[in-house]
Amino acid sequence: MVTVVLSAHPFNEGDDDATRSEHGESDCEKCGHGYSLIVASGALGEVAYDVVMGWLDKQREKQAAKADDAFTQQLGEGEQIVETQLGVATTRNGDLYNGSMCLTNRRLIFIGKYATKMLVDEHPLDSTTGLTVATGKIIGTLGVKHGLKVEEYQCNAKALGAFVEKAKAQIVAGSPAPTPAGGSSVDELKKLAELHAQGILNDDEFASAKQRIIDSM
Repeated sequence: MVTVVLSAHPFNEGDDDATRSEHGESDCEKCGHGYSLIVASGALGEVAYDVVMGWLDKQREKQAAKADDAFTQQLGEGEQIVETQLGVATTRNGDLYNGSMCLTNRRLIFIGKYATKMLVDEHPLDSTTGLTVATGKIIGTLGVKHGLKVEEYQCNAKALGAFVEKAKAQIVAGSPAPTPAGGSSVDELKKLAELHAQGILNDDEFASAKQRIIDSM
């Protein structure tokens, strides 16, 4: 008989990313913590692992569908979902809200819940003055800047990088398109320079976008 156990042993509250990563690969008898997933070894163990991972994938699909439904209700006319990031959290007034973040062609939207309270954050891309990223081995932090105000959100570090790159691309895509007259091209170059100075675009992204505008003039 093969036993598959989803461990109920949590990490210590004070464990940092490095400690959590170490515990995830270490011997339970040595560190005193359980694995998040324990299966029998060998062929039967592989089958059991596949079954559990398949179940987890279905749960993620259900969560994604539920999140998309919630974000769809927030969309304005002509607004479209570009990317949805699950497992996002933010703290407000000491309360930890867990939920999801959505990138649309116009905004970043966070919907989270703490106990019976709901939180909906909306960040228009055209007024976002910066996006900051800090990543650890497991958890990453996204900072969304509007002037001097910064709202921070935590999520999976690996997924965060790709999500932010799409947000930056959407900010550039939302800028006014250049016209043959040339005036709008100059304005567009100024807008790109501002995004570069604010840190939203890195050097390579700025150079690439700048060259596309110059080529179209």
